[in-house]
Order: sequence, then C-alpha cells, then structure tokens
Amino acid sequence: MKAFNQKNWNERKKELGKLAENAFLSFASKEGIKFEHFGMKAESELDYWNLALFLRMRPDFICQKDDKTFFVEVKGCGYDGIIKFKIECMEGLYIWQSHLPVYVFMFDSARHKCSFVPYRDLRDRLLKSDPKRFENDGKLYFPLSIKELAWMSI
Repeated sequence: MKAFNQKNWNERKKELGKLAENAFLSFASKEGIKFEHFGMKAESELDYWNLALFLRMRPDFICQKDDKTFFVEVKGCGYDGIIKFKIECMEGLYIWQSHLPVYVFMFDSARHKCSFVPYRDLRDRLLKSDPKRFENDGKLYFPLSIKELAWMSI
C-alpha cells in the first residue's frame, strides 16, 4: 500500500481529509461543539483552480459553542510526523479570520491524537520557519513537526 503522499491526485482525492474530518466530528461531539460543513469537498466536481482564493480556501466547518461562533480548518498528518500547511491555504484562512475566529484542528492518524489551536497562534509559529516545496505540484508549504504542538487523545 502506497503512502498517501506517494499516490496520484485521483487516488488521494478519494480519501482526502476523511480521516481527519471524521476525527474532528468525534472531537466536536465530545466537546459540545455544534458544526456545519462549510468548505469545499474533495469529491466536488468543481474546478477548484478556477475559483478565487477566498472561495477555494474556505474553512472546513463553521461551528458554535456556547455563545461563540468560529471557523475550523481540519488538517491531517501521518507517519512522517510533519503537518504541511500550503501557503495559499494560510493566506485563505487569513481572509476568513477577518470575519470570525479561525481554529485549526490537526489529526495525527498514525498516533490517533489531535491538537486544536487558534489560527493566529499557528500562523505566527509557521511564519518563523522556512517554506518548502511539494515535489508533486511545486506549491510552497510550511512544515510543522508534531513535536511542536500539544496533543490529546480523541
């Protein structure tokens, strides 16, 4: 079985985000967070690249807890222990945070742990690192080691 990052786009698209999103749904339920899907679905037939950045990079969920409303972006990582944040995704979230607070839920599928942090804190941390480039599409991303975050069991 190929590692996720070794699969071609059509193979990855079938499972893109499902593990991490399902982990978020479990986390939200346990934490009393109400949610509705807000972002683009990987299986959408729309041509993502033709959409403006703020539409392409909508946060995955709009949520409420108590009297607070906020967005949640969901990210996953696997055995390499590195979460890769595309720069264009970070730019899109920056736009959305001007409307409501944005949180990032990260799921480590290899260790079955999660981290939930404010986008602003994560952005400040990522901007101190040097971006790298994906081999498959050449897009820039900020790598973040799982060792730099506080994790909890789901």
